[in-house]
Amino acid sequence: MLIGKRAIRIGPSKDGDGSWSHEGDRPVMKILSVDHLGAIVVEFEDKKVCDRQVHFAANFNDSNWAEAPAKPEKPKEKDYREAMQKACANITKDIRFTIRDLETMLTCLEEDAKHHGIDEFMYTKVHIMELLNRAHPLSLDDCPFCIFHRYGGDHSACDVCEYAEKHGGICSAQNKSSDFMKVHDARKAMREAIENYW
Repeated sequence: MLIGKRAIRIGPSKDGDGSWSHEGDRPVMKILSVDHLGAIVVEFEDKKVCDRQVHFAANFNDSNWAEAPAKPEKPKEKDYREAMQKACANITKDIRFTIRDLETMLTCLEEDAKHHGIDEFMYTKVHIMELLNRAHPLSLDDCPFCIFHRYGGDHSACDVCEYAEKHGGICSAQNKSSDFMKVHDARKAMREAIENYW
């Protein structure tokens, strides 16, 4: 067995103490038992020995070494960086427009408070509430998952969407269990309530 650059042989040690010796230019450690081997492997794991090549013997015969199957690589995580940057740009642009509109409406609200009646004041207040409600970044262009999967309108990309997998399914009006649709429907209900506010 090879661990790092050391060879380990399973079987009784000639000197009986499990000490290191050499075969050629390679240090060899005699292993007294399978339990002894386990202790050695744990020691190497604790020291985080990397890139070790391990060969297991089908039995304790030195001439019958077999290579262990390679450990499967961990799947690489998807890189959402570009999609997040696009979503960030879209959200920032829309929010800045909202801020500009809110500043205009706040100026109107101050004017209403000074020079107009209660009706004008309340109508302006309703417009401010509507602006705030519309400011939620819920469009497809605001979602890094939709941008990453190049959502095309037919929901074909939704089958592999990580958001949908973890949040109640695809973001469709037909899927009321989706967390996205819960927020979407709550915003719609808020809009209807605001319309009746004054």
